[in-house]
Amino acid sequence: MITLYSLMNAQNNNSASEKTDKLQTEDSAKYLYVKGNFNIYATLNNTINGYADGIITYIFDRKTKKLKSTRIEQYRIFRMPKPEWDPQKFASWDYSIYMHLPQMKRIESTNPYKKTKNMVFHKTEGSQRDEIEIKEERLQEKELAILGFHVSDVKYSIRIAYTRNSRKQPEDLLQYSESSTMKLKYKKEPMYNVINVYTNFYPTAFDSGDEKHEDEIKFDLNTSYYTSKYWENPSFPDMQNALASFLKEELKEKQNINSLFTKK
Repeated sequence: MITLYSLMNAQNNNSASEKTDKLQTEDSAKYLYVKGNFNIYATLNNTINGYADGIITYIFDRKTKKLKSTRIEQYRIFRMPKPEWDPQKFASWDYSIYMHLPQMKRIESTNPYKKTKNMVFHKTEGSQRDEIEIKEERLQEKELAILGFHVSDVKYSIRIAYTRNSRKQPEDLLQYSESSTMKLKYKKEPMYNVINVYTNFYPTAFDSGDEKHEDEIKFDLNTSYYTSKYWENPSFPDMQNALASFLKEELKEKQNINSLFTKK
């Protein structure tokens, strides 16, 4: 049986194994540029509730390895038309509002997670890559109930894959993924609603230079912005196609606000 989870894993593994353009520059450069593709999707009861993808560059200080800025190049947003929202029915909510860009600041250092209560830190060394996985779980045995609203089974995880036997620096990154899930219901709803949000980043090129490249394009859930059909590139992990069988027909793309490009 094909499930949403199996499709995600297959797509993630294929994308992470693709070859990237490795860094080949002088050590005197001030910044490290990590360019790549990203996708984000929110699901409600195993059905896509929102989807986004695009191209982004993260800019790190080469000496400290601290994230200095991000530069979004292009992106698309797909959301449900304004639903008939019922505040006492979680099944009617729009969970695409929880979609966010990959939080790459978290790869600066994973040491704090080792000491954080309720978090599990796990490191594995594979034949092709090394992985760090951080998990946090809450409300596993007892739900939280407030004013008729019930929350349970809250989970959050981060997976970071690096080149095998590397120093695990930004220039060694192969893949970054986040996932969060929770179960919600109002007292009148017969069953819990399962909400998931998945966020992935796949590096494609590494470079360096002395310009910080401040972000000029803002990631706005109410618009799309692109100058080319980047998703048609064979190397782009187009999850929209992979998840087609789970997409609701009413999921619509937000208008492309780039006035220099018109979809044909």
